[in-house]
Amino acid sequence: SQVASWIGTGNNLPVSSEQIAAALSSEQLQGLAQRFGIDLNQLPHVLSQLLPQAIDKASPNGTLPHSA
Repeated sequence: SQVASWIGTGNNLPVSSEQIAAALSSEQLQGLAQRFGIDLNQLPHVLSQLLPQAIDKASPNGTLPHSA
């Protein structure tokens, strides 16, 4: 329901840093932290703040764009 709220046109439901950490493997978290130059311990918090907004903006009409 959280991700659906980010894609939909209504309010975005929050996601916690704990949920982010549980959803991604330690390898994924390490790779993202390294790629973006963010401290590994701060990454789940940063993603919990930015991910809902990023997905919301990538789906302005309530649907994800189709890849070509």
